[in-house]
Amino acid sequence: MRRRSTTAGVVFLILAGAVAVPARQAQPDAGRLAAREAARARVGALIESFKQVTPANPSLAAELRALRDDDQRFRGEGMRLWNEKGVDSPEARAVWDKQAVLDGKNQARLDEIVKRHGWPGVKLAGLPGADAAFLIVDHAPIAFQKKYLPALEAATGRRDAVPMWAAMLDDRVRMSEGRPQRYGTQVRKEPGWTEWRLYRIEDEAHVDDRRAAVGFEPLAEYLKDFGIVYKPPGDKGKQTVKE
Repeated sequence: MRRRSTTAGVVFLILAGAVAVPARQAQPDAGRLAAREAARARVGALIESFKQVTPANPSLAAELRALRDDDQRFRGEGMRLWNEKGVDSPEARAVWDKQAVLDGKNQARLDEIVKRHGWPGVKLAGLPGADAAFLIVDHAPIAFQKKYLPALEAATGRRDAVPMWAAMLDDRVRMSEGRPQRYGTQVRKEPGWTEWRLYRIEDEAHVDDRRAAVGFEPLAEYLKDFGIVYKPPGDKGKQTVKE
């Protein structure tokens, strides 16, 4: 389950200084690779089981699916304009402004839903409904994300949410706060940049282990969607990362 996780609010960072490149590391051994595959398989099986769940609240599930439609209303067009016109272009800003209005309505409605029903996990709202709740939070301001990250983590712990969702949201919160991400889900494109760039990662040498534990593909595969050729820590061709 792959999703590009971006918002209209682009992160602007002041870059200065350089982080040293770590010493070259050995490639993961067969046992470590097998463990990653087993972890991804377990998450894949969990998601397949979620697809069979009949929501306990069908009307809520239907409403959340409708909210998901609004969440995605202008995002594809906004991404296209970011890539073609630039993230600071008037055309892109106009589209993202329209999406922001819908996002605000979705966030207000999700607040009401959670107050009445608790966090809408898979058991309550079905997989599409629970996915919609995650997307609303994922595309919200940082305060809203921090408010609901614990609820999403709790749902994950009781096997009522896709593990990738909390991982992505955790990365989003960390990036917004200027901290390194843990799963490598976040990339950036600032005004004047022609390409996407990977945001810095905590303990990057083990990022693919963490990614596998929540069901993600290896980081190098994920970043191909953004035109990024990933070089892991220790690669002789890896560039220094400026902070």
